[in-house]
Amino acid sequence: MNQNLVKGIAILIFGITLVSCDCHQNVSGKVLDSQTKEPIDSVYVHKINKDYGKFTSENGAFELDATSGGLFGCPPMKIVLNKNGYEQKVEEIENSENKTIFLTKNQ
Repeated sequence: MNQNLVKGIAILIFGITLVSCDCHQNVSGKVLDSQTKEPIDSVYVHKINKDYGKFTSENGAFELDATSGGLFGCPPMKIVLNKNGYEQKVEEIENSENKTIFLTKNQ
């Protein structure tokens, strides 16, 4: 085989490998009322720019999993939290982090 062809194939394979590097993101947390510090159930939590998500449990807990590109480690996950009667909130959570998030009631 021609050396240039072999080099070209090696570069192509290396490039495809770099582009296809994905990481598994897993974040969790607890959602509390900013005034009462009580857990808030049924808060819809989802990754930004995604239509699917989960609701918090009775004790305000949530967990989200996703696959994301990350050549040198998993990037933080940006999430959106929504519940009627509360202001929408966007948070960034590091991979494998368990974060407490406070929501503020609408005025």
